[in-house]
Amino acid sequence: MHSQGPPSSGKNGQPRFPRIPPDRYTVLGELGSGGMGTVLKATHVQLNKPVAIKVLNMELVKDRTSLSRFESEARAGGQLAHPNLVAVFDFGYTLDGEPYFVMEYVEGFSLSELVKRCGKCPSADFIFVFIQALKALNYIHKKNVIHRDIKSSNIMLQFIEGDRYVKLIDFGIAKVLADTGVTMQQLTSTGEAVGSPLYMSPEQCKGSHVDVRADIYSLGCVMHECFAGYPPFRGGNAMQTIHMHINDPPAPLASLCKNEQELLIASMIHKCILKRPDDRYQTAAELGMHLEEIGNVGLQVQTIQRPTSTVDAANRWKKSGKTTEHTAAAMQGQTGSNIPQIVRTEFQDATRTAMQDKFASGQAQASGLSQTLRRPTSPMNSPGLAQSGLVQGGAPQPEPAPVDERLAERWNLHNVSGQQSMSNGNFYEAERHFQQAVEIAEQFGRSDDRLPNSLNRLALSYKSQGRLDEAEKIYVRAIEMREAIVGSLSKDLLPLLEQYAGLLRILKRDQEAEKIEKRIHFIMKSK
Repeated sequence: MHSQGPPSSGKNGQPRFPRIPPDRYTVLGELGSGGMGTVLKATHVQLNKPVAIKVLNMELVKDRTSLSRFESEARAGGQLAHPNLVAVFDFGYTLDGEPYFVMEYVEGFSLSELVKRCGKCPSADFIFVFIQALKALNYIHKKNVIHRDIKSSNIMLQFIEGDRYVKLIDFGIAKVLADTGVTMQQLTSTGEAVGSPLYMSPEQCKGSHVDVRADIYSLGCVMHECFAGYPPFRGGNAMQTIHMHINDPPAPLASLCKNEQELLIASMIHKCILKRPDDRYQTAAELGMHLEEIGNVGLQVQTIQRPTSTVDAANRWKKSGKTTEHTAAAMQGQTGSNIPQIVRTEFQDATRTAMQDKFASGQAQASGLSQTLRRPTSPMNSPGLAQSGLVQGGAPQPEPAPVDERLAERWNLHNVSGQQSMSNGNFYEAERHFQQAVEIAEQFGRSDDRLPNSLNRLALSYKSQGRLDEAEKIYVRAIEMREAIVGSLSKDLLPLLEQYAGLLRILKRDQEAEKIEKRIHFIMKSK
């Protein structure tokens, strides 16, 4: 499911894994790890069946926010059952109290691995893979779940007796819209953007409200990567990439197209990654039906003649060893004439309902979006956008946004970049971004929650560097500021108080930590 990496070492250099109850599972090795947890390969003792076990990182166990998010992942995955989703079938706690859940083990390759190995994907394979991925996405959306972390490494190709199966994996930051008892406010602090920068929608990058159309955008970025061999936006760092998602138009793909079917695919991808959610495909069902129609074009099209220079440009992938022949072999490609067809009624019924709802509320949405989606003028907001198709008919550019909106966007960019640096272990760079976020947040005033949010992250960067005294001062300031905003009994204080209590434990100031923990319990019991 993931490439196996070296586990952490225990005594005598022996591998050290989370202690899964041995009467249920035998741990075989580590598959991968990230900011939220570690993924292990194991065997079910009674069934002798390979499984993947995801365990929450030890240092996050006392963080109620991360624990709630992890349990939400298990809950969301356990409620879902679809051939194109990785099954989640068990949940529990390690011998040390760490929560874990058990997933189906998928033996195969991720789209990310295949693109790196083989270059861009032939049209027939592209259509086959994404029709299955869209079936999974359509299913979870109908269950009121937003994935929020769709990327090429989260789409797996599994081979069973010569047949190919596509599996959508990892609901680590799934947003559960149904009433499961876990709200997004409990899971994510105000303005916190979650996702992978190469695939994040503009609304995720800005920390705004997201819906199913954010998944459409992210899947469009994966489609772009598979079709062209590279994602639509890649900056020098996370912050640059996020800025590009918000402001830059994607480069046209027409020069890579050799026939009508590929032009249709390129146009479809372009619509998926438009900046405004209302301009994209509105549902996975709508997108799936369109992709199916493109698949039916198949071999009926005539090859389009292109200038030699353009053909040479498109063939540069072959010269670097990334040939479409290799891709077809690696993915066991099929011809356009025998692409498995999606069940039409599944997409058509859902699309018909969505389009009727969209028509009924279209005027109200349009009037609201014209006010709420105005963006500041930038070098990217130039007449050239009309030629790219993002601004229809050369329409006048929107008025510049108020200064506070630009500040809010900068604040989000620094927070997201800092979080990405923390995930990569670059704590000094994270500190720099969080300091910038604090300076910006101070301009919003003491009644705005952005400042204690940024102070919390800055304190965590100090703590990760071992600068515990500095971290303590920042935590105390953040708690005082948030308490002044929300009151002394608000549950919004809990994440900060828990972090502070954990720091006091590290400093061996147990009596002070116990006082904070008593306060936490008192707040939790209060109405």
